[in-house]
Amino acid sequence: MTRYALISLVVGLIMPVLLSATAILAFLSFSGFALTEFWKNWDFLAKASIVCALFMPYILPLLFSLLAGWLLTSRRTLPATLADRYIPLLLLPLLISLVVLSFYPSLISQCLYPALLDPRRGPWLSDILYAAAGWFLFALGAFWGARKSSPAQQIGHGLLRMAGYIGLAGIIIGANLYDIVDNTLYGTEGDAGKEIYLPEYLPSVPNNLLADPASQPSLRIMANYPRLSGDISLLPLYGAIARAVYGVQNQDHQAPANHSDDTGDNAEDPYSLNVVNYNWSLKQPMNQLVRNGCDIAFGDLAAAQELTALAVQEGREAPELTPIAQEALVFFAHRDNPVEDLSLEQLRDIYAGKIRSWKDVGGPDTRIFAFQTDDERTQQALTNMVMRDRATIRPLMDPTASVADYSNRPDSLGYAFFWRANKLFPQGEIRFLSIDGIAPTPENIRSGRYPLTFPLVMATRQSPDKEVRELMDWICGPEGQELIDRAGFVSLKGRIRD
Repeated sequence: MTRYALISLVVGLIMPVLLSATAILAFLSFSGFALTEFWKNWDFLAKASIVCALFMPYILPLLFSLLAGWLLTSRRTLPATLADRYIPLLLLPLLISLVVLSFYPSLISQCLYPALLDPRRGPWLSDILYAAAGWFLFALGAFWGARKSSPAQQIGHGLLRMAGYIGLAGIIIGANLYDIVDNTLYGTEGDAGKEIYLPEYLPSVPNNLLADPASQPSLRIMANYPRLSGDISLLPLYGAIARAVYGVQNQDHQAPANHSDDTGDNAEDPYSLNVVNYNWSLKQPMNQLVRNGCDIAFGDLAAAQELTALAVQEGREAPELTPIAQEALVFFAHRDNPVEDLSLEQLRDIYAGKIRSWKDVGGPDTRIFAFQTDDERTQQALTNMVMRDRATIRPLMDPTASVADYSNRPDSLGYAFFWRANKLFPQGEIRFLSIDGIAPTPENIRSGRYPLTFPLVMATRQSPDKEVRELMDWICGPEGQELIDRAGFVSLKGRIRD
């Protein structure tokens, strides 16, 4: 009986997985071959190919499921009692699969919710229905094969045990699903923010969003343009610098720039030089810098120091790091939220799940919807500057099982870097929160009084070219610092030369 229980349990567990995989492969095969051929050929051979491509990979596994269930029960002596005969064969695999599924909200959210509400996600729903059909045929075959054996005994006791297993699994599944639903945001309540598409800050993009200098810059570089790169989040800063300072001989094209991104309408323009690039982190620009692939890399100090140490370990020259601006991690809530100040310890408790109501921090008796972000750099700042050695709670999710974007509802709490927060909510829809009594104003960020402040730097080689040195001096001077302020960042106002 033990061998039968193990075999039936394993077969029952792997059957839905195999059927789902088969359904996906069959769908891909059909969509990749039959759909294209259907419109190209109308002859009998093409139609026959479509039928085979669509139905054979689907029908054969279903027939195999029916046969597998029949073979498992018809070719062996089955346990005498109903519980020993059918619980490991049919009930436990189904319950185990459902319990495991309930622990992974992405499987539920990405498959069931969109498939039911969004016709474009139909293939996911078809995979689920296909696996369910295979499971039903497997069970039907098992019952049919069991007819060869004598009827099961102790039916009442077996049904009672089945009810106990179902009840226990239901409690586990219900608890997990409640936690998932409670942590998932449906609808668009308070959706006051908007996405920032940072490649629009490339100088080569027509009608880009870069800031202009207050007056004609005293520096004009007309050749041997320093190649700029960095973290994409700082592109609005160094993109504005390049557009302000770089010039070309042809007056119709006053700002040479690159375009490694395919969104630039003038990527083939001969005056669009490869001098402004970006990456999703500082790692690649720093690697380019030490290998002479760029001249100045822009990023935050902590990441630059870490990458500088790696360059030294590789036996390469350590880049020179020059502070140029200040950035800060700021927290905010709806402008009607009466809470104006939080301590660092309260923030840690909120994002560790210890504080869950605004009432505990001086606000109304409502739940704190503590939003997080899927941006690696911002989340790392939360971990390093706020949480330190404490783990964050699971982030709020949207119906597609992605980390939910901040929604400016009355009970929300969010965070972002100073520049991004001001760009997302330029009309004052949010209230910036003071931390330990210090407001995140440009003055407090510049002075370092605001506790969640960190420097932004430009990394260069130890002996830069003449044009690079001139650009560095201009950025650190009053004109460059003023442009940094106009771009929405917090300048140092000459502190680096003190």
